[in-house]
This record gives sequence, structure tokens and C-alpha cells, in this order.
Amino acid sequence: MATANNGWPPLPGGEPPPIPVIPSYLNSLTSKVAKPKHSISIKDITYVHGEPTVLWDVEEVDNMIIQEDLEFAIIGKFSYGWLELEEIRKIVPLQCEIKAECKIGFLRDRHVLIRLTTMEDYVHVMSKHAYFLRAKDGFYQMRPLKWEPWFNPEAETTTALAWISFSGLSPNFFVQESLFPMAKAVGKPLHVDMTTKNKSRPSCSEIKVEVDLLRDFPKQINVGVMKASSGEIISKWINIKYDYMPKYCKTCKLQGHIEMECFVLHPELKVLNDEGENNGDIQH
Repeated sequence: MATANNGWPPLPGGEPPPIPVIPSYLNSLTSKVAKPKHSISIKDITYVHGEPTVLWDVEEVDNMIIQEDLEFAIIGKFSYGWLELEEIRKIVPLQCEIKAECKIGFLRDRHVLIRLTTMEDYVHVMSKHAYFLRAKDGFYQMRPLKWEPWFNPEAETTTALAWISFSGLSPNFFVQESLFPMAKAVGKPLHVDMTTKNKSRPSCSEIKVEVDLLRDFPKQINVGVMKASSGEIISKWINIKYDYMPKYCKTCKLQGHIEMECFVLHPELKVLNDEGENNGDIQH
């Protein structure tokens, strides 16, 4: 029997059926998906203990975030020197290797708001602890921090990105639909590493997860399968490995160190650190 183009059998009308287009995982990361925008109601002022108050529900705030293109927004913090905004707008997309459209504006106190538009760029930029941006007169450190609605320049966010893996997990569970529910025990799953996606490392799978650094993280998770015929459950405890977990100091409200390493709580550590730098020693 003769076939039409692309190997499809001919239809009565003589045209082959259209070939379904399956979006790739990469396209789902790089393309900006237009989400429906819902109207936000105008609130009336209420008075609580005599003070004027406006209250919004969580869904309304989420819709504000969508409308203002803040779903993948991050903060760029310049702690040791500042560049002109126009210079920042030129070099950040290039030196941070941002692929899609982004908008950069001054926020306050040496902080800039970077409105990324794809999950791929968000994961990529947030995966690095700090960027040393090269300018004409030297290098400037910029640390990426997750933007949050209650941004406070005096207290860094406790949200960060971490790599986790599941030790001893069977490769049949390496599909994203299996890994993401397990990763929710730690935080918000964002991204599966390339070796897991291309099936080149069956011994280990890694997932990038958005975490709250102040929570207690589980050391294992129970993974089970239920037999439909008998209801019997076969399960196994899987260890959770934290390949990289940023530190957070509750005293300084800064990422990068914990209370045991805090110069404010332990000023003698700063003396030792300064002496080591003067002697050429590397402090960890």
C-alpha cells in the first residue's frame, strides 16, 4: 500500500494527519509561558486597633508577582563597591551568561533587582555563590539572592538553592515525576541534573532544590510500591545526600557562615583570620 508523506497512510482527503509536536524539556525551560492574568480587586481601608490596614490574600499577591514579572526575580547584592546602573545592565547579562530577556533596576542600598524570565536562567544564576564582575577599573563582587515580597536590605533571605541526591535509589525512579515528589521532603524541586536527564549515570541522580536554610532537613525518605492485587507494600529507606548546602547566620542575618564562625559572636575568630591573611595562610 502506498503511503503519504512522512510514512503516514493516505486519508480520504489525500492529506496525512499532522505530526504531533512534543515540547522538549529544554524548550519548557527557555520559553516564557504566558500565564493568565486575573484582575486584582481594589481593597477598602479597614482599621485594626485604630490603624489603617489593607489586607490581601495569598492568591492575589501571587497574581501581583506574575503581573510584575517577578516569578524568577533575584537580588544582586554589591557588598564591596558599586557600579553605575547602566554599566551593571550591560555586564550582568553577559558575564552571568543570562540567555533570555532580563530587566535590571536599582532597588536600594547597593541592591539591584534582576527580573529573569525563564527557570533555566534563574537556576543558572542562583547556582553560583558570587560573581566577580569585570569592569574597566577592576572587579566587583555581586552575590545573587532570591527576591522575596518582604525584601529587607538589612537581612538576607533564608532561601537558597542546593543540590541533593538520593543514595541507593533504583534507576527506574530517576524520572522527574518520581524525583520531584521525593525532593519535596527537602524543599521546592526546580531542576534535574544533565547526567540524570541523559541517563549517563545510573548510580546517582541530582536535583536542584530551593530550600529554607533555617529548617531541619531530613536524612532519609521511605520509597515504596504497593501491589494492586494484594495491597502489599514493598519499601526501602533511601538516604538523602546534601551535596552543597549554603550556610546562614541567624545573628548577622547573612548567608555564608553559621553562628560558630560568626565574627560578631566570636571576635577572636576575626583576629585569627586577619593574622592568617597577613601571614599568607588560607582560612576556611
